[in-house]
Amino acid sequence: MIEILLPIKPLSVNDAWQGRRFKSPAYRQYETDIAKILPRAKQPLTGWVNLFYEVGLPSKSFKLSDTANFEKPLVDILVKAGYIEDDCKIIEITGRKVCKTDFYVKVWIKSAL
Repeated sequence: MIEILLPIKPLSVNDAWQGRRFKSPAYRQYETDIAKILPRAKQPLTGWVNLFYEVGLPSKSFKLSDTANFEKPLVDILVKAGYIEDDCKIIEITGRKVCKTDFYVKVWIKSAL
């Protein structure tokens, strides 16, 4: 199992894209910020995987956020950083939000077999 803690504000899919194909400036900045704190994986988990994530949000963001909106940018970055072979290999994904004083993202990835 891989466990990752990212002390960063999660990016919502609503802020990630300009139109249908182009990453927004916010997404490009998020990728840069994540790259600074997330080391590249030595080897991706291959085959089918299960992914669980938790986002820590202050009270106002907690009340207004849709948990599923954090999934796509997070998964794309995990693939790009080499933790997951391909996002089509995720057979189960579960997310939750937690009301906390600081922003963070925690991720657990494990082989599905």
